[in-house]
Amino acid sequence: MKTIRTFLILTACVFISHQVFSQGIIFTEGDWATIKAKAKQENKMIFADCYTTWCGPCKWMDKNVFHNDTVGAFYNSNFICVSIDMEKGEGKEISKLYEVGCYPTYIYTDVNGNLLHRESGAFPVKKFVEAGKKALTPEQRYSYYKEKFDAGDISKKELLTYIQLRNGSCLGISEQKLQFFNMKSEEGDTLVWFFIKNYGIDIHSKEYESIISSREEYNKKYSEETVNRVILNTYLSAFDKCLYNNVGMDTAQYIKLKAELQGLNIPDAKTIISDFDIALYLNTQNWKQLVIAAKEYVSNLAKDETEFSNLNNIAWVFYENINNDEDLKIALGWAKRSVELNPKYFNTDTYAALLYKLGNKKEAVKVANEAIELAKKEGADYSGTAILLEEIKKLK
Repeated sequence: MKTIRTFLILTACVFISHQVFSQGIIFTEGDWATIKAKAKQENKMIFADCYTTWCGPCKWMDKNVFHNDTVGAFYNSNFICVSIDMEKGEGKEISKLYEVGCYPTYIYTDVNGNLLHRESGAFPVKKFVEAGKKALTPEQRYSYYKEKFDAGDISKKELLTYIQLRNGSCLGISEQKLQFFNMKSEEGDTLVWFFIKNYGIDIHSKEYESIISSREEYNKKYSEETVNRVILNTYLSAFDKCLYNNVGMDTAQYIKLKAELQGLNIPDAKTIISDFDIALYLNTQNWKQLVIAAKEYVSNLAKDETEFSNLNNIAWVFYENINNDEDLKIALGWAKRSVELNPKYFNTDTYAALLYKLGNKKEAVKVANEAIELAKKEGADYSGTAILLEEIKKLK
């Protein structure tokens, strides 16, 4: 009897111990002032998970990482942890204070709330713990590189790290890019090409002119595929500035740049151009040209894992903007193909919507119900499809 009782006590202890040490991160409740006061009291840095309720990666982190034993042991030992909705209450001010521009963002501060380190994104356990270790190491923190940059005492290699940290946390890097290219380069500086490949360059820069004028040499050194990708990314950025800026579209400049890119004979250029053409004609409501550009876009789509999503996107554009039955039937074919490739809630809903717009009541009801079933399995909001279903039922 004594043996059994001892076993039960030991089992209970093991269970309680498991409960204590496997709970993941313990997030402290309270306002920002309370968090800082607790940090001072325990002499710990602050870790803030900056999230929103609609953010998918935020939900993934909560489900897969924050409750992990290893993560909990590390973060609870080294930080006062808090989770803050950036769109509610004090979160709005904290978002402005720390320039939170994407979610999730992780803010690490001292006891007074002074920013020491920051990162953004959905991280696996190992990378998330590494982010916390960087925050604890003065020479690896975001603030270390920012201070050196602000003081004008930063090496080219350090500046590249600072740019990586800013870019990875959704902060602008224009000023840092300009300084990077103005810094003296050593002969055969590999940092420059690494930067160009990963962060791009301005289409009017001397670096881009060098690539175009010595394209064959760059092809031999870095591979034709890599060089072509750099050139395409440069035009992508330039097209964005032409069509998506704050002062209105620069159509003339876009047409000029488009002609330049067409003359460079780069694979995938046609798809990119037709994609931006669609944006141009959509914004200018030039439906005739939009249809032509869309057909060109689909004819050049890569037959890869993104095809079903791209087909759905262009089919939805037609559903929202095109009223000609002949063209809508073409979009219906794209939507159907998208569902055949990879049936998801969002593309099945598009297929149902196009069937409805073409007046095919019986098939539209069937596909709309299929979309709702998929939404239930995926945990997606299908309220829009439910409304569509009611509209379909009203068809004669």
